[in-house]
Amino acid sequence: MERLFCDSVYFGVCISLVSYAVGVALRRKTGWGFMNPLLVSIVLVIAALLVLGVDYGFYSRGAAWLSYLLTPATVCLAVPLYQQVELLKKNYRAIVCGIAAGALASLVTVLLLALLTLVAAGGYFAVTGHKLYESAIQVTPIDTLYSSISSREGFVPYAQLPQTYINAVISAEDSRFTHHKGVDPVSIARALVTDLRTGSFAEGGSTITQQLAKNTLFTQEKHLARKAAEMFAALAIEKQYNKEQIFEMYVNTIYFGSGHYGIGEAAQGYFGKTPLQLTDAEAVMLAGLPNAPSAYSPNSSPDLAVKRMQVVLNRMVGCKKLTREQADALAAEAVTLKFLPAS
Repeated sequence: MERLFCDSVYFGVCISLVSYAVGVALRRKTGWGFMNPLLVSIVLVIAALLVLGVDYGFYSRGAAWLSYLLTPATVCLAVPLYQQVELLKKNYRAIVCGIAAGALASLVTVLLLALLTLVAAGGYFAVTGHKLYESAIQVTPIDTLYSSISSREGFVPYAQLPQTYINAVISAEDSRFTHHKGVDPVSIARALVTDLRTGSFAEGGSTITQQLAKNTLFTQEKHLARKAAEMFAALAIEKQYNKEQIFEMYVNTIYFGSGHYGIGEAAQGYFGKTPLQLTDAEAVMLAGLPNAPSAYSPNSSPDLAVKRMQVVLNRMVGCKKLTREQADALAAEAVTLKFLPAS
């Protein structure tokens, strides 16, 4: 019977009218300004659709019958207003003030509801993310993370990394790496502004520590709960380890494309060298690959790899790790780099 009602064309009309009636009753009973019947009915309709599993498109087709009544209702309202036109002219100041006050009150109510929704959503994802974080560290405890990674074959310690490579990675991935505690509000705010401007998730605002947490503790699936879990893990990692250890773990676990994991494998696989033997141009080239390793792999897309290297060089100039002249010299050298064929 319940399913029959939900599938009826009258469902949209009935649920809309009932929700609005409840809103009117709540407004009369409480007298609270934010209990706007229209806003209350919207919330109730959304809740009903979610609970009953009714598709919005189906609900909308049924509720459309109410829209057909709006035109004659508007005309009916206009007639008595026209009959009282002289009275309206006489009290136009009060009417305008009333409309303005009502519009302002509605705007404030909507903003408050939006803020409450944002806080509630943030709380939900924080709780869900913390549970995900707790589950992850049961499998891989934070205090064993460094020993687990550093014991792997081919691990490259910080002292055996070229300074140019270190500067390039930090400039490209997390320019405030040495200043934050795992999560960088400045980077998050900058990424949010960029994403809103471009209308896409062009930037994520993740720090090197967050990327390390994602690569070692979680899946690559993108959702807000995992992002929150990633933040909890990053804060815990920063408490446990120093910046050099974090950097070591990061560059020894990231993917460089063509089957190469970690800076040691990448240096050997692409250039046949150890990291310390890399030229400055080779080091900067490798620093740019993990951003999109499959797309930027020099074996399959050398032109894209060079373009990505130019982005890294520009960021190094912006972070004052290179002068413009030094960056231009390395960019010119990039086109002469020789890569070993993929094995």
